[in-house]
Amino acid sequence: DVVDFSELFVARYKSENKMIKYIYMRSVKSDKHLDVSVVPEIPLAPEGFGILSDVIRNAKSIILNDYQDTLKKSKTTVTVRVTGNEEENPEETKAKPQSAIILPITLEDEVLGVIQLYTETRNAYNEEHLVFLEAFMQQVSLAYKNAILYKKVQDELNEKIEAEKYLTEALNEREILLKEIYHRVKNNLQLVASLLRMQSQKIKDPEIRKYFLESKDKVIAISLIHEKLYKMRDLSRIDFADYIFTLANSLKGMHSLDNSIDINVSAQKLFLPIDIAMPCGLILNELITNALKHAFDDHSKNPKIEILFSLNPELKKYTLIIKDNGKGFPQDVDYNNSNTLGVKLINTLINQVDGTLQLIKENGSTIIIDFPPSSYQNRI
Repeated sequence: DVVDFSELFVARYKSENKMIKYIYMRSVKSDKHLDVSVVPEIPLAPEGFGILSDVIRNAKSIILNDYQDTLKKSKTTVTVRVTGNEEENPEETKAKPQSAIILPITLEDEVLGVIQLYTETRNAYNEEHLVFLEAFMQQVSLAYKNAILYKKVQDELNEKIEAEKYLTEALNEREILLKEIYHRVKNNLQLVASLLRMQSQKIKDPEIRKYFLESKDKVIAISLIHEKLYKMRDLSRIDFADYIFTLANSLKGMHSLDNSIDINVSAQKLFLPIDIAMPCGLILNELITNALKHAFDDHSKNPKIEILFSLNPELKKYTLIIKDNGKGFPQDVDYNNSNTLGVKLINTLINQVDGTLQLIKENGSTIIIDFPPSSYQNRI
């Protein structure tokens, strides 16, 4: 439904014997089950002697919008096609693919297999298709790797491997899988953000387009959490000061501004668990975005946003402050009882972390949020 194709192939690559085995074939011209057992294994061709083999060898995707011309110039000796029933529709069997997109399925720098999509339309594929499919293939590789790991554990149990050795290996694999999961979640969220951006370009109503772009910003704020977790040695918490710096710079870069607005961050190097970091990240996204969009106008002088984050060890509370020197909130606005979607979201997230919010309408706007440390470790 997302990418046009007339034929699709999935092949597994066996690095131990350098053989390619087709495990799934589909043609949009046939409703019948395609039996891949009759397709023999294909050896990995020498470099330059096969398009598919070169994709596997280089672990690099390729788009061919002039597939037949490329095929004529290549030294490929094996071509696999899915053909229809010539008796039913002989014209369909004469049609040849004109465009192709071929992607390796990889995990941890290992090529597990490859997926090939062909269509009879010329110039059918572009870079956005490639980005989407590469993110999709990462899910396939993780599922395949999980199956391999599960089989490995079962074999180890059957062979009665010593418990200490098994636990050590399991912990190492757990850390790898958690990192992979965070990485995949981050990629999936960036994929969702990309789809929202692409969809917004087709919307003519500026009000509706605004909601799509605001949703995209929220998704990016969440994906940034998973990106930080992926890079952390401790996979249960993140350096929130570093997160604030990154998010602030990212939001400033995404919003085109007539005035040059300074964003200053003063944050203690504190580590927050996931259950606190996620809602706090979304709160920050809403408040910074709101200040960038609404706090300043063409008459604002030296526009500035300040973000402060600290921990009061005596009160055992975190304090997050976002203030600006803009035109400020209207005096009749009650931030705790507003009906706008953004404010409702902020209040919901603050309740989620058992926090409180205070709005000061002097010399611009100052929002102070206090919340206690998480009980995440206690629950564990």
